[in-house]
Amino acid sequence: MKVDSKSQVERIGVSAAALQFSKLGWMFREQPICDYGIDAQVEIVENEKSTAQLIAVQIKSGLSWFSEKTVEGVIYRGDMRHLDYYEKHSLPVIIVLYNPDSENCYWQSVNDDTVKRTGKGWKLVVPFYQKIDEASKKALRKLNGEIIIGNKYTILSFQDISHALAKRYSANVLLNQEMTRIGITTLIRNLTKELKAREYYRNEMVKRHWSGKSAQVVWLFIYSSMEDARNTNWICRSQWISKSLSEDAAPTRFSGEDIGDSIIVDWNDRYNELAKFYRLNTVTKEEYLEAMLPILEQTKEIMKRAIEETDKYGKDSVSEKQYIHQMQKIETLLDNLYLKSIDLEFPPTECSDLDGAFQVIMAAAHNTVLPFSDKGLTTWPRKNYNQIVVEAIKDYKNNLVRLDFEEMKIN
Repeated sequence: MKVDSKSQVERIGVSAAALQFSKLGWMFREQPICDYGIDAQVEIVENEKSTAQLIAVQIKSGLSWFSEKTVEGVIYRGDMRHLDYYEKHSLPVIIVLYNPDSENCYWQSVNDDTVKRTGKGWKLVVPFYQKIDEASKKALRKLNGEIIIGNKYTILSFQDISHALAKRYSANVLLNQEMTRIGITTLIRNLTKELKAREYYRNEMVKRHWSGKSAQVVWLFIYSSMEDARNTNWICRSQWISKSLSEDAAPTRFSGEDIGDSIIVDWNDRYNELAKFYRLNTVTKEEYLEAMLPILEQTKEIMKRAIEETDKYGKDSVSEKQYIHQMQKIETLLDNLYLKSIDLEFPPTECSDLDGAFQVIMAAAHNTVLPFSDKGLTTWPRKNYNQIVVEAIKDYKNNLVRLDFEEMKIN
């Protein structure tokens, strides 16, 4: 029977990698041959104790893999199918190249910083200085737990939503650069660990109750843009619940991918679909203002009439019948404008604060005349008309100040 020399070289490479990792005191577990793109998993061991931290390993053996070199190291090239698999993998992935002449195993991590896309494929440099040995032990260990560099993300909001039974935090996180699934899951692990130890409290009562104690629940919502955050279109959300928290105090658990450390990640399968929808239905600044400002100006003019009629009624200058008749006319006009306001297309991010103030104004104006709608006339007692309208007008006037401020900001 003819011996397959290529298979022999591959087996020698796997055995050599297993030997080097074993010298580090780590556990090497070869994966089934049918596994797609991953030859083994390595578990990090500290002080002769398992850490439950794993690294996925792809091993390539033979001199043919060392044919393309630079001063720094060996160029490794792969196809997009494997890169897509590595990016979606829940574990950090490394490429290991075995040189049968030197009997050395060189490695490189597959991540955003090392991978360069080349059109149909991708490449990375496997450095000569990164051998599987004691010198690389610290760098390999970092793949499972180093703090992500701060400028890779921004915390948009951080909330204390604790109650009497559990200390709970929630954060919205904006990615400042493209990241693979591996990068995102690493970010989630590290940021969850960081937030557990935070000492922010929404008020003194909560602080007295939970000060000095670690959080028991942490939620993260990951966004790729401000537009996505405004539309609550997260790439993924994560949930960590302390094992010590009783089920009675625990929130409803997510279903999703278990990335270790009791963290569950729920990937948004509709992210691209929703991002495209919002993008196609978001208008430019000038288009938004062109549609919004006429509605606002008409609303202001009609509200002047509503305020005047309410003042007259308050001074007994008009009868109740006359007042209701006039306010019914105004209600029809404001109701139409209110429906137009909620039917506007999505504003650009630079107009999001203005749009928020505008929507509040339109709601306040609409509330002013709600008692005079067909439903309002049959729902609210007559004696409450004036009180309801006066309060709504007060709310409207107060929010005009905020609206004027937001208008000034965008000009």
